[in-house]
Formats: sequence, C-alpha cells, structure tokens
Amino acid sequence: MSHDHEGYPFNDIERLHKFMDNLAVLIDQILNGKGVVQDESLRRNGFALMVFPYTNPDGRSNYISNSENREEIIELFRQQIRTFEDEQAAASKVQQ
Repeated sequence: MSHDHEGYPFNDIERLHKFMDNLAVLIDQILNGKGVVQDESLRRNGFALMVFPYTNPDGRSNYISNSENREEIIELFRQQIRTFEDEQAAASKVQQ
C-alpha cells in the first residue's frame, strides 16, 4: 500500500474522500438498512468515522458521518472528548 499523500494510503486527497464517501454509504446501510440511507429521519444509528495517518499524527484527520448536521457532529466530538478526559482522570485517581 502506497502512502504518497502525507501519510494517507492514496495518491491524492480526492481519492481518500471518494473512498470515505463510499465507505459511509456501506456503513450506513449496515447500521440502518439499505432503504434508510436516503431518509435521515428513518435512521436509528448514527456514526462518525475519523481517518488519520499514523505516520504523521499532527492532529489532522478527515471524518465522514451519516449526519446531515455538522454542528451535531461537532457537539458529539466535544461530548466524547469530555468522556475520554473523565475516564482518564478516574483511571489516574485509581492508580494513585
């Protein structure tokens, strides 16, 4: 597998985005059923997939989601970070 574009396994970022778009449709179909993909109101499961290069972990990443609402995903990420931080703090207290 080639890692020509700043650590990504694709020659250009457009190919990565197209791959992620196709993957998102597949994940959505698996989680929600094939007919649900076109109608967000029928979805029972949301997802967000982040892709980042291990060879250049500078905080950059690409994400794809089945949510139409970017603000909803931003808030989801914020809540998840708080959960990670709370779990890490609890684990640190246990180790002390």
